[in-house]
Amino acid sequence: MDASILPSYVTVTHPTKKGGFRMPLSADANIESAVEYEACSNDLFVCSYPKCGSTWLHNIVWRLLHDGDGLPGHIRDHIPFLDFDGEEAIVNMKSQKGMKIIKTHFPYSWVPKHAEAKYIFIVREPKDVIVSLYYHVKGFAGYNWSEGRFDALVDAFVEGRCDCMDYFEMVDEWLREGTREYLHIIVYEEMIDHPENEIRRLAEFLNVNLSTKQQTIVSDITKNTSLAKMKEEDKKWYKTARTTPFIRKGIVGDWKNHMTSEQAIRIDKRTRQLIDNYPTILKTWNFLINYDR
Repeated sequence: MDASILPSYVTVTHPTKKGGFRMPLSADANIESAVEYEACSNDLFVCSYPKCGSTWLHNIVWRLLHDGDGLPGHIRDHIPFLDFDGEEAIVNMKSQKGMKIIKTHFPYSWVPKHAEAKYIFIVREPKDVIVSLYYHVKGFAGYNWSEGRFDALVDAFVEGRCDCMDYFEMVDEWLREGTREYLHIIVYEEMIDHPENEIRRLAEFLNVNLSTKQQTIVSDITKNTSLAKMKEEDKKWYKTARTTPFIRKGIVGDWKNHMTSEQAIRIDKRTRQLIDNYPTILKTWNFLINYDR
């Protein structure tokens, strides 16, 4: 594949970490500080591959930890993005009391560890990830890809040449650790279908006692973190100038409006391997793919 038709990336390596980590060009200024950050006992890492619903999840988690109240300002002032902002942003973050929420797209092997810290990983069916990623990279100048082609991104994604690292390898690395007590796995499609159930599961993981909260807190959080509501506050969720909305559709199945059947089958073949390896976690995906062994 001609590299000139891909988004502009820089691949970061570190002597203590496995493999490389791919970021938008010129976005790696704080990456060494990020990798060397020493996790604390009250850290809560919210982790994902890009465009898997992490911003939505941050909004939900924040409200669970703050009696249903929303973020008092821009998200990056209260939830630092470790990969881009580095250690200093965590040290200087405005919200220091209680559990510190930290965003990252690092693979499991790169995320700072602490025995008492907590970790959440959200995963989304990859065909919809590709569609969301397509509009994301077109909208951010750092990728230098405003005229990029969708078919080129599909090829790059299947070959593991997009953001971070190979999506399928990254998901496998996280799900392999899924039985650990300090790690909570969320499937995006289940959050879409049953948001209140997933919020209650999150509350249990975070030791938030819902019985002591107002009776409507779960339904209030569901309502106030809806994608429609978040679209109304779009500029709250990003800092770098962009030409497309940050919060777009967030629906399940939008790939049908963009992909050929051949493209979908290529992706589904790799997805099937994940489902076979993690049938309980990814049971919902059986209804979202067309490839069967």
